[in-house]
Amino acid sequence: MCRNIFSIQQQLTNITMTRELALDQARQYYEMMYHSPDEILNAIMNRGKQFSELEYVNALQLLHRSSPGHSQELLLTSLQRLSEILGDIGVTV
Repeated sequence: MCRNIFSIQQQLTNITMTRELALDQARQYYEMMYHSPDEILNAIMNRGKQFSELEYVNALQLLHRSSPGHSQELLLTSLQRLSEILGDIGVTV
């Protein structure tokens, strides 16, 4: 998916001579899926919020569903930690 977004971005840049920032954001979102939930949460703490709370929740839920054998408690713990992190950086949760 990331390669496809990058390819589309290159083609559009060649046509319009401007970079599509929305495609950068989409690529970064899909690149996030290569990381574990803990890595995602640590990145939010280190670099700040790059996506909406809903986008993070959806990513964490997708990662949980993609990893057979993980308990529901692990997902709930990740979601609770996300809420705490976003609350700490001044985002309404």
